Amino acid sequence: HAQALAAHLADVSVLVRSDACTALLRCDAEVLTPLATALAQRLRDDDWQIRRDACRALAKLREARALVPHAAELAAALGVGEFADIWNEEGHLKGSRVPEDADLRIAACHALEKLDSAVLAPHAAVLASCLQEKDSSLRDRK
Repeated sequence: HAQALAAHLADVSVLVRSDACTALLRCDAEVLTPLATALAQRLRDDDWQIRRDACRALAKLREARALVPHAAELAAALGVGEFADIWNEEGHLKGSRVPEDADLRIAACHALEKLDSAVLAPHAAVLASCLQEKDSSLRDRK
């Protein structure tokens, strides 16, 4: 059933994508591992909750090798890099509230912490920027 849910991650409707992502969060890591690429594609979603839930689902994966190809997207969810345009000057998601930003960023940290230093090295500046966060819930994840 997970494959059928994954197909809905790319649906045109934000509600369908959100429901699919929420349902996948209930799946075991073994079920989610083959869906890592489909979940990582949702890290570019327009909806912050879908991005957060995709990060949470990726963080459930036990096999770090499934996350390696998506390290750049996960690091970008922290607010800099290729997708930095989704963040405003204050470091918050455009059009969102601060707690939402923290939820998304913390979910990305949970996934990134599974990766070894060689994979994380290209993203050191992004990770270091988290140490400057005013929100201790994110800063303390490092």
